[in-house]
Amino acid sequence: MKGALPMALLAGACGARSTGIGDDDTDVDSGTQPSIDAAPPCDGVDTDGDGFVSLRCGGDDCDDSDPLVHPGAEDEWTSEAMPGDPDYFGTSFALDAAGAPHLSWLQGTSDLYYASRNSDAWTYYGIRVRTDNHGWPVLSFDGAGEPHVVFPLSTWKSESGFDIWHAKKGPGPDAAESWVQTRLGPAALPEPDIYLSSAVDREGHIHVVSGDRYFTDVSGKVVVEPLEEVAVNGTMAVDAAGTPSVAYWAYPKGSLRFATRASGSWEVEEVDARRGAGYSDAVLILAEDGSPHVLYRSGTTVQHAVREGDAWTVESSALALDARGLGGRDRITLDAAGAVHLCTFVGPSRYATNRSGDWIVREFTDSCLGLAIGPDDRVRIAAASLSERHYLSGPIPDGIDQDCDGEAF
Repeated sequence: MKGALPMALLAGACGARSTGIGDDDTDVDSGTQPSIDAAPPCDGVDTDGDGFVSLRCGGDDCDDSDPLVHPGAEDEWTSEAMPGDPDYFGTSFALDAAGAPHLSWLQGTSDLYYASRNSDAWTYYGIRVRTDNHGWPVLSFDGAGEPHVVFPLSTWKSESGFDIWHAKKGPGPDAAESWVQTRLGPAALPEPDIYLSSAVDREGHIHVVSGDRYFTDVSGKVVVEPLEEVAVNGTMAVDAAGTPSVAYWAYPKGSLRFATRASGSWEVEEVDARRGAGYSDAVLILAEDGSPHVLYRSGTTVQHAVREGDAWTVESSALALDARGLGGRDRITLDAAGAVHLCTFVGPSRYATNRSGDWIVREFTDSCLGLAIGPDDRVRIAAASLSERHYLSGPIPDGIDQDCDGEAF
Protein backbone atom coordinates (compact mmCIF):
# COMPACT_ATOMS: atom_id res chain seq x y z
CA MET A 1 0.00 0.00 0.00
CA LYS A 2 1.34 3.39 -0.93
CA GLY A 3 0.95 6.26 1.51
CA ALA A 4 1.17 10.02 0.92
CA LEU A 5 4.61 11.46 0.36
CA PRO A 6 5.90 14.12 2.79
CA MET A 7 4.94 17.62 1.71
CA ALA A 8 8.58 18.75 1.54
CA LEU A 9 9.24 15.92 -0.89
CA LEU A 10 6.20 16.82 -2.94
CA ALA A 11 7.29 20.45 -3.22
CA GLY A 12 10.78 19.45 -4.28
CA ALA A 13 9.49 16.96 -6.82
CA CYS A 14 7.08 19.37 -8.43
CA GLY A 15 9.19 22.56 -8.31
CA ALA A 16 11.50 23.98 -11.03
CA ARG A 17 14.89 22.30 -11.42
CA SER A 18 18.18 24.26 -11.54
CA THR A 19 19.75 23.95 -14.96
CA GLY A 20 23.07 25.65 -14.09
CA ILE A 21 24.64 28.74 -15.66
CA GLY A 22 26.81 29.13 -18.76
CA ASP A 23 26.76 28.40 -22.46
CA ASP A 24 27.96 24.84 -21.94
CA ASP A 25 25.21 24.12 -19.41
CA THR A 26 27.83 23.15 -16.85
CA ASP A 27 26.84 23.47 -13.20
CA VAL A 28 29.03 26.26 -11.76
CA ASP A 29 29.12 24.70 -8.29
CA SER A 30 29.98 21.13 -9.19
CA GLY A 31 31.51 21.40 -12.64
CA THR A 32 29.33 18.48 -13.84
CA GLN A 33 26.52 18.20 -16.30
CA PRO A 34 23.14 18.93 -14.69
CA SER A 35 20.76 16.05 -13.89
CA ILE A 36 18.20 15.49 -16.61
CA ASP A 37 15.99 12.87 -14.94
CA ALA A 38 12.81 11.48 -16.47
CA ALA A 39 10.39 13.30 -14.15
CA PRO A 40 7.81 15.04 -16.35
CA PRO A 41 6.50 18.51 -15.62
CA CYS A 42 3.59 18.65 -13.18
CA ASP A 43 0.96 20.46 -15.20
CA GLY A 44 -1.95 17.99 -15.02
CA VAL A 45 0.26 14.88 -14.98
CA ASP A 46 -1.82 11.70 -15.33
CA THR A 47 0.70 9.11 -16.51
CA ASP A 48 -1.67 6.14 -16.45
CA GLY A 49 -4.56 8.01 -18.08
CA ASP A 50 -7.14 7.18 -15.40
CA GLY A 51 -8.25 10.81 -15.03
CA PHE A 52 -6.51 11.43 -11.69
CA VAL A 53 -3.36 13.51 -11.06
CA SER A 54 -0.50 11.82 -9.23
CA LEU A 55 0.44 12.52 -5.62
CA ARG A 56 3.82 13.73 -6.88
CA CYS A 57 2.14 16.62 -8.60
CA GLY A 58 -0.34 17.51 -5.90
CA GLY A 59 -3.15 15.16 -6.98
CA ASP A 60 -4.70 12.20 -5.17
CA ASP A 61 -3.72 9.21 -7.37
CA CYS A 62 -1.60 7.05 -5.08
CA ASP A 63 -0.21 4.97 -8.00
CA ASP A 64 -0.03 6.86 -11.28
CA SER A 65 1.48 3.86 -13.05
CA ASP A 66 -1.67 1.71 -12.69
CA PRO A 67 -4.96 2.91 -14.26
CA LEU A 68 -6.92 0.58 -11.94
CA VAL A 69 -5.65 2.41 -8.85
CA HIS A 70 -7.24 5.79 -8.14
CA PRO A 71 -9.74 7.44 -5.78
CA GLY A 72 -13.19 5.92 -6.24
CA ALA A 73 -11.93 2.64 -7.68
CA GLU A 74 -13.84 -0.44 -6.59
CA ASP A 75 -11.96 -1.76 -3.58
CA GLU A 76 -14.55 -3.57 -1.49
CA TRP A 77 -17.46 -5.99 -1.71
CA THR A 78 -21.06 -4.91 -1.94
CA SER A 79 -23.71 -6.66 0.15
CA GLU A 80 -27.43 -7.03 -0.51
CA ALA A 81 -30.25 -8.99 1.06
CA MET A 82 -31.02 -12.42 -0.40
CA PRO A 83 -34.31 -14.35 -0.27
CA GLY A 84 -34.98 -16.87 2.45
CA ASP A 85 -35.01 -17.18 6.19
CA PRO A 86 -31.69 -16.93 8.03
CA ASP A 87 -31.93 -20.65 8.80
CA TYR A 88 -29.18 -21.55 6.35
CA PHE A 89 -29.25 -25.34 6.54
CA GLY A 90 -28.94 -27.02 3.19
CA THR A 91 -28.03 -24.27 0.72
CA SER A 92 -26.58 -24.93 -2.74
CA PHE A 93 -25.16 -21.90 -4.59
CA ALA A 94 -24.03 -21.74 -8.23
CA LEU A 95 -23.49 -19.31 -11.11
CA ASP A 96 -24.87 -19.83 -14.59
CA ALA A 97 -22.73 -19.33 -17.71
CA ALA A 98 -23.45 -15.59 -17.70
CA GLY A 99 -22.37 -15.26 -14.07
CA ALA A 100 -25.86 -14.76 -12.61
CA PRO A 101 -26.25 -16.31 -9.13
CA HIS A 102 -28.77 -19.01 -8.31
CA LEU A 103 -29.44 -20.92 -5.11
CA SER A 104 -31.58 -23.71 -3.78
CA TRP A 105 -32.12 -24.23 -0.08
CA LEU A 106 -34.16 -25.84 2.65
CA GLN A 107 -36.42 -23.56 4.64
CA GLY A 108 -36.82 -25.34 7.93
CA THR A 109 -36.56 -29.00 7.02
CA SER A 110 -39.61 -29.52 4.81
CA ASP A 111 -39.68 -26.68 2.25
CA LEU A 112 -37.38 -26.71 -0.78
CA TYR A 113 -36.88 -23.34 -2.50
CA TYR A 114 -35.10 -21.92 -5.52
CA ALA A 115 -34.01 -18.32 -6.27
CA SER A 116 -32.21 -16.49 -9.07
CA ARG A 117 -30.95 -12.94 -9.52
CA ASN A 118 -31.44 -11.11 -12.81
CA SER A 119 -31.51 -7.37 -13.55
CA ASP A 120 -30.40 -6.65 -9.98
CA ALA A 121 -33.50 -8.29 -8.50
CA TRP A 122 -34.11 -11.66 -6.85
CA THR A 123 -37.07 -13.92 -7.59
CA TYR A 124 -37.82 -17.02 -5.57
CA TYR A 125 -40.52 -19.61 -5.02
CA GLY A 126 -40.99 -23.04 -3.55
CA ILE A 127 -40.18 -26.13 -5.58
CA ARG A 128 -41.60 -28.57 -3.08
CA VAL A 129 -43.18 -27.31 0.15
CA ARG A 130 -44.96 -28.73 3.16
CA THR A 131 -43.76 -32.26 2.52
CA ASP A 132 -41.58 -34.71 4.42
CA ASN A 133 -38.06 -33.79 5.50
CA HIS A 134 -35.55 -33.07 2.78
CA GLY A 135 -31.79 -33.41 2.74
CA TRP A 136 -29.17 -31.05 1.38
CA PRO A 137 -29.95 -30.08 -2.27
CA VAL A 138 -27.41 -29.89 -5.12
CA LEU A 139 -27.91 -27.25 -7.85
CA SER A 140 -26.40 -27.39 -11.36
CA PHE A 141 -27.12 -26.26 -14.95
CA ASP A 142 -27.50 -27.91 -18.33
CA GLY A 143 -26.17 -26.60 -21.66
CA ALA A 144 -29.22 -24.39 -22.15
CA GLY A 145 -28.64 -22.72 -18.79
CA GLU A 146 -31.67 -24.33 -17.15
CA PRO A 147 -31.31 -25.19 -13.44
CA HIS A 148 -31.61 -28.70 -12.02
CA VAL A 149 -31.90 -29.56 -8.33
CA VAL A 150 -31.22 -33.01 -6.89
CA PHE A 151 -32.34 -33.60 -3.31
CA PRO A 152 -33.09 -36.39 -0.81
CA LEU A 153 -36.67 -36.74 0.42
CA SER A 154 -37.57 -38.79 3.46
CA THR A 155 -39.87 -41.77 3.00
CA TRP A 156 -40.86 -44.82 5.00
CA LYS A 157 -40.74 -46.94 1.83
CA SER A 158 -36.94 -46.85 1.54
CA GLU A 159 -34.61 -48.86 3.76
CA SER A 160 -32.36 -45.82 4.18
CA GLY A 161 -35.35 -43.59 4.96
CA PHE A 162 -34.70 -41.36 1.94
CA ASP A 163 -35.33 -41.33 -1.79
CA ILE A 164 -33.30 -39.30 -4.30
CA TRP A 165 -35.34 -36.84 -6.37
CA HIS A 166 -34.54 -34.68 -9.39
CA ALA A 167 -36.32 -31.38 -10.11
CA LYS A 168 -35.85 -29.70 -13.50
CA LYS A 169 -37.16 -26.28 -14.36
CA GLY A 170 -39.40 -26.48 -17.39
CA PRO A 171 -40.69 -23.77 -19.73
CA GLY A 172 -43.13 -21.22 -18.45
CA PRO A 173 -43.28 -18.76 -15.58
CA ASP A 174 -40.99 -19.01 -12.58
CA ALA A 175 -43.31 -20.98 -10.36
CA ALA A 176 -43.29 -24.33 -8.63
CA GLU A 177 -45.70 -25.72 -11.24
CA SER A 178 -43.06 -25.24 -13.97
CA TRP A 179 -40.68 -27.73 -12.35
CA VAL A 180 -40.75 -31.37 -13.42
CA GLN A 181 -39.97 -33.67 -10.51
CA THR A 182 -38.78 -37.26 -10.85
CA ARG A 183 -37.99 -39.89 -8.26
CA LEU A 184 -34.62 -41.46 -9.14
CA GLY A 185 -34.59 -44.21 -6.53
CA PRO A 186 -33.77 -45.00 -2.90
CA ALA A 187 -30.76 -43.37 -1.29
CA ALA A 188 -27.99 -45.77 -0.40
CA LEU A 189 -27.48 -44.72 3.22
CA PRO A 190 -29.48 -43.00 5.98
CA GLU A 191 -27.38 -39.80 5.93
CA PRO A 192 -27.89 -38.71 2.31
CA ASP A 193 -26.45 -35.20 2.71
CA ILE A 194 -22.82 -36.31 2.87
CA TYR A 195 -23.29 -39.14 0.37
CA LEU A 196 -24.92 -37.13 -2.44
CA SER A 197 -23.09 -35.71 -5.49
CA SER A 198 -24.68 -34.69 -8.78
CA ALA A 199 -24.08 -32.88 -12.07
CA VAL A 200 -25.95 -32.29 -15.33
CA ASP A 201 -24.52 -32.70 -18.83
CA ARG A 202 -25.13 -30.30 -21.73
CA GLU A 203 -28.12 -32.31 -22.96
CA GLY A 204 -29.81 -32.06 -19.58
CA HIS A 205 -29.17 -35.64 -18.47
CA ILE A 206 -28.69 -36.07 -14.75
CA HIS A 207 -25.77 -37.91 -13.13
CA VAL A 208 -25.95 -38.69 -9.41
CA VAL A 209 -23.77 -40.61 -6.98
CA SER A 210 -25.39 -41.55 -3.68
CA GLY A 211 -23.14 -43.65 -1.48
CA ASP A 212 -22.47 -46.80 -3.50
CA ARG A 213 -25.07 -46.10 -6.21
CA TYR A 214 -24.98 -44.21 -9.50
CA PHE A 215 -28.18 -42.81 -11.03
CA THR A 216 -28.54 -41.48 -14.58
CA ASP A 217 -31.26 -40.89 -17.17
CA VAL A 218 -28.94 -40.77 -20.22
CA SER A 219 -30.88 -43.61 -21.88
CA GLY A 220 -34.20 -41.78 -21.49
CA LYS A 221 -35.17 -43.59 -18.32
CA VAL A 222 -33.60 -43.67 -14.87
CA VAL A 223 -30.95 -46.37 -14.48
CA VAL A 224 -29.30 -47.30 -11.16
CA GLU A 225 -25.88 -48.97 -11.11
CA PRO A 226 -23.93 -50.27 -8.10
CA LEU A 227 -20.50 -48.84 -7.27
CA GLU A 228 -17.61 -50.77 -5.74
CA GLU A 229 -17.30 -48.52 -2.68
CA VAL A 230 -19.16 -45.85 -0.72
CA ALA A 231 -18.47 -42.28 -1.85
CA VAL A 232 -18.56 -39.62 0.89
CA ASN A 233 -18.33 -35.80 0.77
CA GLY A 234 -17.70 -35.68 -2.97
CA THR A 235 -18.59 -33.57 -5.98
CA MET A 236 -19.33 -34.47 -9.59
CA ALA A 237 -18.53 -32.82 -12.92
CA VAL A 238 -19.38 -33.63 -16.53
CA ASP A 239 -17.05 -32.80 -19.44
CA ALA A 240 -18.01 -31.48 -22.89
CA ALA A 241 -18.44 -35.03 -24.20
CA GLY A 242 -20.95 -35.87 -21.45
CA THR A 243 -18.57 -38.05 -19.45
CA PRO A 244 -19.27 -37.92 -15.69
CA SER A 245 -16.51 -37.92 -13.09
CA VAL A 246 -16.58 -37.74 -9.31
CA ALA A 247 -14.04 -36.97 -6.57
CA TYR A 248 -14.84 -38.36 -3.13
CA TRP A 249 -13.58 -39.80 0.13
CA ALA A 250 -13.83 -43.59 0.17
CA TYR A 251 -15.74 -44.88 3.19
CA PRO A 252 -14.55 -46.35 5.51
CA LYS A 253 -10.96 -46.30 4.19
CA GLY A 254 -10.78 -42.50 4.21
CA SER A 255 -8.52 -42.07 1.17
CA LEU A 256 -9.28 -39.61 -1.63
CA ARG A 257 -10.46 -41.12 -4.92
CA PHE A 258 -11.26 -39.94 -8.42
CA ALA A 259 -13.57 -41.97 -10.65
CA THR A 260 -14.47 -41.41 -14.30
CA ARG A 261 -16.81 -43.19 -16.70
CA ALA A 262 -14.84 -42.33 -19.86
CA SER A 263 -14.63 -45.98 -20.91
CA GLY A 264 -18.34 -46.66 -20.35
CA SER A 265 -17.78 -48.12 -16.88
CA TRP A 266 -16.39 -46.56 -13.74
CA GLU A 267 -12.61 -46.51 -13.39
CA VAL A 268 -11.28 -45.50 -9.97
CA GLU A 269 -7.92 -43.83 -9.24
CA GLU A 270 -6.35 -43.02 -5.88
CA VAL A 271 -5.51 -39.32 -5.50
CA ASP A 272 -4.31 -39.18 -1.89
CA ALA A 273 -3.73 -42.46 -0.06
CA ARG A 274 -3.47 -40.91 3.39
CA ARG A 275 -6.34 -41.94 5.63
CA GLY A 276 -8.20 -38.90 6.89
CA ALA A 277 -6.10 -36.57 4.73
CA GLY A 278 -9.01 -34.20 4.20
CA TYR A 279 -11.30 -32.28 6.50
CA SER A 280 -13.59 -30.82 3.84
CA ASP A 281 -15.55 -31.87 0.79
CA ALA A 282 -13.49 -33.06 -2.17
CA VAL A 283 -14.20 -30.43 -4.83
CA LEU A 284 -13.78 -31.61 -8.42
CA ILE A 285 -13.17 -29.01 -11.15
CA LEU A 286 -12.56 -29.82 -14.81
CA ALA A 287 -10.26 -27.38 -16.62
CA GLU A 288 -11.02 -26.20 -20.15
CA ASP A 289 -8.75 -28.92 -21.52
CA GLY A 290 -10.68 -31.51 -19.51
CA SER A 291 -7.92 -32.19 -16.97
CA PRO A 292 -9.30 -32.89 -13.47
CA HIS A 293 -8.38 -30.82 -10.43
CA VAL A 294 -9.38 -31.77 -6.89
CA LEU A 295 -9.34 -29.24 -4.04
CA TYR A 296 -9.62 -30.15 -0.37
CA ARG A 297 -8.41 -28.93 2.99
CA SER A 298 -6.22 -30.74 5.52
CA GLY A 299 -6.26 -28.78 8.75
CA THR A 300 -5.06 -25.30 7.84
CA THR A 301 -3.48 -26.48 4.58
CA VAL A 302 -5.19 -26.37 1.20
CA GLN A 303 -4.40 -29.31 -1.08
CA HIS A 304 -4.61 -28.96 -4.87
CA ALA A 305 -4.38 -32.27 -6.70
CA VAL A 306 -3.86 -32.34 -10.47
CA ARG A 307 -3.67 -35.34 -12.78
CA GLU A 308 -0.80 -35.04 -15.22
CA GLY A 309 -0.85 -37.96 -17.63
CA ASP A 310 -1.56 -41.04 -15.56
CA ALA A 311 -0.21 -39.68 -12.26
CA TRP A 312 -1.62 -37.35 -9.63
CA THR A 313 0.47 -34.63 -8.03
CA VAL A 314 -0.63 -32.80 -4.89
CA GLU A 315 0.48 -29.26 -4.13
CA SER A 316 0.12 -28.12 -0.52
CA SER A 317 -0.29 -24.51 0.53
CA ALA A 318 -0.49 -23.47 4.18
CA LEU A 319 -3.33 -21.05 4.88
CA ALA A 320 -2.69 -17.92 6.89
CA LEU A 321 -5.52 -19.04 9.18
CA ASP A 322 -5.91 -20.66 12.54
CA ALA A 323 -8.33 -23.56 12.87
CA ARG A 324 -11.18 -21.37 14.18
CA GLY A 325 -14.33 -21.92 12.17
CA LEU A 326 -12.87 -24.47 9.75
CA GLY A 327 -15.26 -27.32 9.02
CA GLY A 328 -16.36 -29.96 6.55
CA ARG A 329 -18.69 -27.59 4.67
CA ASP A 330 -16.04 -24.97 3.87
CA ARG A 331 -16.32 -23.73 0.29
CA ILE A 332 -13.32 -24.09 -2.03
CA THR A 333 -13.01 -23.25 -5.71
CA LEU A 334 -10.49 -22.54 -8.46
CA ASP A 335 -10.53 -19.54 -10.79
CA ALA A 336 -9.58 -19.42 -14.47
CA ALA A 337 -6.04 -18.32 -13.57
CA GLY A 338 -5.54 -21.42 -11.38
CA ALA A 339 -5.73 -19.57 -8.05
CA VAL A 340 -7.51 -21.09 -5.06
CA HIS A 341 -10.36 -19.37 -3.22
CA LEU A 342 -11.82 -20.56 0.10
CA CYS A 343 -14.37 -19.34 2.62
CA THR A 344 -15.17 -20.95 5.96
CA PHE A 345 -18.68 -22.21 6.66
CA VAL A 346 -18.83 -21.32 10.35
CA GLY A 347 -19.29 -17.60 11.00
CA PRO A 348 -17.72 -15.18 11.41
CA SER A 349 -16.41 -16.45 8.09
CA ARG A 350 -13.02 -15.90 6.55
CA TYR A 351 -12.31 -15.73 2.85
CA ALA A 352 -8.81 -16.54 1.59
CA THR A 353 -7.13 -16.57 -1.81
CA ASN A 354 -3.60 -17.12 -3.10
CA ARG A 355 -4.27 -15.15 -6.30
CA SER A 356 -1.42 -12.69 -5.62
CA GLY A 357 1.03 -15.46 -4.70
CA ASP A 358 0.68 -15.17 -0.94
CA TRP A 359 -2.54 -15.88 0.92
CA ILE A 360 -4.76 -12.84 1.47
CA VAL A 361 -7.46 -13.22 4.11
CA ARG A 362 -10.64 -11.20 4.61
CA GLU A 363 -13.16 -11.70 7.42
CA PHE A 364 -16.89 -11.06 7.35
CA THR A 365 -19.51 -11.64 10.02
CA ASP A 366 -21.82 -14.06 8.19
CA SER A 367 -21.56 -17.79 7.63
CA CYS A 368 -20.38 -18.67 4.11
CA LEU A 369 -23.01 -20.77 2.30
CA GLY A 370 -21.55 -20.65 -1.21
CA LEU A 371 -18.54 -19.32 -3.13
CA ALA A 372 -17.93 -18.84 -6.86
CA ILE A 373 -15.74 -16.77 -9.18
CA GLY A 374 -17.72 -15.33 -12.08
CA PRO A 375 -16.72 -15.09 -15.75
CA ASP A 376 -15.97 -11.40 -15.04
CA ASP A 377 -13.30 -12.53 -12.53
CA ARG A 378 -15.23 -11.28 -9.53
CA VAL A 379 -16.01 -12.95 -6.21
CA ARG A 380 -19.59 -14.06 -5.48
CA ILE A 381 -20.53 -15.28 -2.00
CA ALA A 382 -23.85 -16.43 -0.53
CA ALA A 383 -23.87 -15.85 3.22
CA ALA A 384 -26.21 -15.79 6.20
CA SER A 385 -26.27 -14.04 9.56
CA LEU A 386 -28.60 -14.78 12.47
CA SER A 387 -31.20 -12.41 11.03
CA GLU A 388 -30.95 -12.53 7.21
CA ARG A 389 -29.14 -13.84 4.15
CA HIS A 390 -26.68 -11.77 2.14
CA TYR A 391 -25.21 -11.83 -1.36
CA LEU A 392 -21.67 -10.44 -1.49
CA SER A 393 -19.89 -9.52 -4.71
CA GLY A 394 -16.84 -7.57 -5.72
CA PRO A 395 -13.22 -7.70 -6.87
CA ILE A 396 -10.77 -10.41 -5.88
CA PRO A 397 -8.68 -9.03 -2.98
CA ASP A 398 -5.09 -8.37 -4.02
CA GLY A 399 -3.62 -6.58 -0.99
CA ILE A 400 -3.44 -3.27 -2.90
CA ASP A 401 -5.03 0.00 -1.89
CA GLN A 402 -7.03 0.34 -5.11
CA ASP A 403 -9.10 3.38 -4.08
CA CYS A 404 -6.28 5.29 -2.34
CA ASP A 405 -8.12 5.45 0.97
CA GLY A 406 -5.11 4.28 2.95
CA GLU A 407 -6.39 0.70 3.41
CA ALA A 408 -5.34 -2.27 1.30
CA PHE A 409 -8.01 -4.75 0.18
